[in-house]
Amino acid sequence: MVGIIISPMGRRVIRGLVLLAGILEVLCPQPAGAFPSLCKEGRLPSPFPTFAEEIRELNAGQPITGFVVGDLQLEGDVHDSATLRSRILRELQKCQFETESDLLTYGADIGIRGFFQDHGYFDAEVSVEARPLDIRNNQQRMFLIAHVKEGDQFRLEQLAVIPANPDSHKLNLRVSYLRSLISLHGGDIMSASEVRNGVQRISDAYGRYGFIDVTVEPSFDIDHATRAISITLKITEGRPYWIKEMKVIGLNRDDEASLRRLIEPGDLFNQSLIDQAIRRVRPGIPLGTRSRGVLLIIRDREKGSVKVIFDFRNPPTWTN
Repeated sequence: MVGIIISPMGRRVIRGLVLLAGILEVLCPQPAGAFPSLCKEGRLPSPFPTFAEEIRELNAGQPITGFVVGDLQLEGDVHDSATLRSRILRELQKCQFETESDLLTYGADIGIRGFFQDHGYFDAEVSVEARPLDIRNNQQRMFLIAHVKEGDQFRLEQLAVIPANPDSHKLNLRVSYLRSLISLHGGDIMSASEVRNGVQRISDAYGRYGFIDVTVEPSFDIDHATRAISITLKITEGRPYWIKEMKVIGLNRDDEASLRRLIEPGDLFNQSLIDQAIRRVRPGIPLGTRSRGVLLIIRDREKGSVKVIFDFRNPPTWTN
């Protein structure tokens, strides 16, 4: 799994989608400082059974339904190790995993390394090994041993938001407004999750005006001598879209009418209204799940229009 790892090679600029993937894809959108929910979604490929997985087969009389973190040990030169261990363990213990491989990947790349990267340690290196403890409530409890090399702690020097091509921008939201969507300021300890969340908030701001193809590309200027990072976010707007056609499946007449009172063909596509419409007819759906099996957007890029399909026939199990 890709992390936000920046090797200490002096002052340099790292551009492109590699870091963007590290920020946007490794950590799914969450409130600043929170841990993502990969522990509850999907699973990762495991070509060979691990020791703990073999235990599952040996305990036919006590079937294992999942893997959980029972205890954690931090090894290496880690500041305030006891406090950090307690905080990280508390978050990891909120999750249940289908396989030990999932637990290891989440624990190393997101749960532990992500914690350090949210506290300025962008160079943090983490490797994790797991040992089985016992089985409780049909869950295999695991003891994680994390070998950590923190590296330098970085602070923000400056953050700029600029259009990638000023001549092609149509909406031109005020730079001061876009900058305010990221709650990091000069001198603050760097946080990977806050950069990620800020990029998402900028995308959402454009999405309210039909600019659903907007891209936000970060570049990082990293100075190991001063332990400072400068960030530039380049915005490419794309074009606005309007709703050409809308289809609603799986709702009764009253709920469909309620949804259509917010959205109808001919409107400018507004992601915020789309979210409100979904929540109006399905109040239990948490924010940030707009595309999980309910919403399909079919673009016509040449005409700048979309066909929006809501399908509520077989909704997934919604989780926070």
